[in-house]
Amino acid sequence: MTTFTTWQHNVLDNPVARREWLTLRRGRSKWFWRGAVGITFFLAILPLLNGYNRWFHQTLSTTSGLLVFANMAVFGAVVLRTVTVATDSVIREKRGQTWELLALTGSGVGRIVLGKWFGTMRFMLRDYLWLFVIRAVLFFWMLAIHSTRGWDWRDIENMTLANVTIDVERLLLGLAIVGVFGILELMLSSALGLATAFFPWSHRAGVWSALVARIGLAAAFGFGVFYVVGMIRPYPYTIFYSDEAQHFLISFAGALGDNSAISAASILMDEQWRPEEYMVLGLLAAVPVYMLFTGAGLAVAHYTAYRQGANVGGLMAKSKPKRAYTMPESASLPQESAPKSEPQLAAATASAANIFALPNPEQYRVEIFHYQRHLSRLLLRATSERETVYLQFSGVAYLDVPSAWQGGNFRVGTAAEYQQMMQAASVVANMITADSLRLYLVDGTEKPLRLMATNALLLRELHDSIA
Repeated sequence: MTTFTTWQHNVLDNPVARREWLTLRRGRSKWFWRGAVGITFFLAILPLLNGYNRWFHQTLSTTSGLLVFANMAVFGAVVLRTVTVATDSVIREKRGQTWELLALTGSGVGRIVLGKWFGTMRFMLRDYLWLFVIRAVLFFWMLAIHSTRGWDWRDIENMTLANVTIDVERLLLGLAIVGVFGILELMLSSALGLATAFFPWSHRAGVWSALVARIGLAAAFGFGVFYVVGMIRPYPYTIFYSDEAQHFLISFAGALGDNSAISAASILMDEQWRPEEYMVLGLLAAVPVYMLFTGAGLAVAHYTAYRQGANVGGLMAKSKPKRAYTMPESASLPQESAPKSEPQLAAATASAANIFALPNPEQYRVEIFHYQRHLSRLLLRATSERETVYLQFSGVAYLDVPSAWQGGNFRVGTAAEYQQMMQAASVVANMITADSLRLYLVDGTEKPLRLMATNALLLRELHDSIA
């Protein structure tokens, strides 16, 4: 399998990511964004309004100061919102009792985690674009102030917009740095939010845990680097480095804390004593650190999602096929406890069409009605113009169906189809279910619908505990 095919399957064609983005998009507040865009635009053009009067320099300094505070506030708010959205993407599934159904789908644990991750990042991309615009405007006016370096104070007071010069190369370098690290921060914060979301605690505890992990990573990494290289060891064990090495280490160790904003702003200022190239190298060395922590967060989310019951076979990867057990053509099925009316046992013969004996099965609309996770029992509701019946599958091991579809023509797959499905989905049957597990298919639908369970019953009425 090529890298592009894997990327397309797990990212571009990931239904979990699209569903997550659409769900979050419906709850976005429009008035907040209108206010945020209006304030940012006002700060961006404020020096232009006084560009040719005596208050231009004072307006320029005031605007730069406001933008510095806006950068710090928006950065903290965006990180908080990112971990909150990522954590809520999983808590919402558990709160709505849809996590068990999602865990049974053919998506698999890897695809579910990547879908939640990319869905969160796609939704939060506009917030990080807002942060990038604030930093871009700040860098622009900082370079405008820096262009007056060496001027007499009388000339500075009389400066206008026509006297401003912008070093375009340094501006583009600074924007490239904060742009790359903004994307890295989006990836890291989303991964940390997911890493804590799958643990069995409340939404608030998950958000706080992700924030503590984000702040703790920055603090531990920064102080760890300084201590290892000997810069903060007590005297006389302190190690002194050259200016180049110090700027490299400070940029490298502090990138997780300030998201490279301080280093990028320092690079904008063309100071002879500051080795900008070593600061850039320090930031480049911090990129793999961001990616390493992001991967660790996704790995924790993958493990905890698996512990919560997600299927392990959904992420397409090059792996050895699992051992497939031979499906019996027919076998005696265990009887279920009878509800109010006598249940009808579905046909167990392989390739038998319409195993529930539904009249005109193509006229039935089938939907997921209830799932009992601890019993691995799935209940489908099939409705037509004449009646409503319930299809109960016990010992469910795999599920690849939408929430609702048209057509109730179920059949039992052949032994060849069963073995092919076991290998494709990486489903492993234990010794108890190996002889009774069957592959159920739905014919007459646009996309093949597959379900693996030990047996199936047709119920005319439901037990009081479910109804």
